[in-house]
Amino acid sequence: MSDYTITTDFSVKDALTTGDPEKIILGADFDVEFNAIDTAITSKFDSNDIASEAQAQAGSTDSTLISPAKLTDWSQAGTGVIEDLWGYADPNVDTLFGWDDSAGAAIGFTLGTGITSNLGAIEMDFLGLEDLTDPGADRILFWDDSAGIFTWLTVGTNLDITTTTLSAPTATLEAAISHDNLASIPANDHIDHTAVTITAGTGLAYSSGGTDISASATIDLSFLGIEALTDPNDDRIMFWDDTAGAMAWLDMGSSLAVTGTTLDVVYADIEANLSTATASLPIYAGYVDSAGTAEVLPSGWTATNDGTGLYTVTHNLGLTAAQCSVVANTNAAGTRSKCDVTSVGTNSFGVDISSDSGYFNDEFWFILVDFSGQV
Repeated sequence: MSDYTITTDFSVKDALTTGDPEKIILGADFDVEFNAIDTAITSKFDSNDIASEAQAQAGSTDSTLISPAKLTDWSQAGTGVIEDLWGYADPNVDTLFGWDDSAGAAIGFTLGTGITSNLGAIEMDFLGLEDLTDPGADRILFWDDSAGIFTWLTVGTNLDITTTTLSAPTATLEAAISHDNLASIPANDHIDHTAVTITAGTGLAYSSGGTDISASATIDLSFLGIEALTDPNDDRIMFWDDTAGAMAWLDMGSSLAVTGTTLDVVYADIEANLSTATASLPIYAGYVDSAGTAEVLPSGWTATNDGTGLYTVTHNLGLTAAQCSVVANTNAAGTRSKCDVTSVGTNSFGVDISSDSGYFNDEFWFILVDFSGQV
């Protein structure tokens, strides 16, 4: 539709002088104006082009106009969004008007966190994300606390992003890091391994490798032959075998036994052996009275007084000290006590009772056991 606009200003002709050709109004001038008026009129709706209520409700034509009254009738008679619009109140906050299909009604969507409206446009407004642009390179999104916003984090030296993986390439790190420049590295960690000597001390020996820590080496036990010992599969005692010049295992002979970690003497075995051995041992006894007289002696034996409390007993058995055992006792002040047996020879032995305090004159008695058949 268009409005009529005057093309020819006729009023200016009134001021022109008579005879001025411009003062004359020609028919063509009227044609221009009438044609403009006709165009404007034909482009406008007529008064009878107002839609009826039925036409408004049907919405079947766009060649008629709807008046405010008819619009009110139409909206009130309708259902759905238009009806909900009439009942919608001012929410006093920016709200999106939409349709809730599950409720079958129009609703207002409140703008939530990170969403805002700007001059009719819906925009993101969340911690500075809305200001980020394409950085044109791989970047990491991070929170810049000093700026109080999200921003792009650039990958710095010795870091690399490959597709979606952030990494620190080992080769790059090794090339960039100097061991000597690291903080808190103890000075003792900077050691020339060839200058550190390990000496195999007593009982140890190198079987392979050198004596420093620049390469692998083996140190073995090497002490008095202990390293050569193996599991004997029985209880044994470790001892020095002087003939072999090395440590060896010592087995327990008769009458000895190991119980747990204790070495015991088996007295029952000794008693059994002694009872068998002593059953045939010759035993000799004699007695010298207080006057020094040999009262009782085996046949062929003599007792000679060699001085106060000293006697030599002579026999004919031909026994050495290793083949017999002699004990002698005296009655010192009426109490029996052992006296000294001295000078045990092949066919004699001495008796000394002089050292016994209070010995009773020269009285003593003796027993000799012959072991010659057992040794």
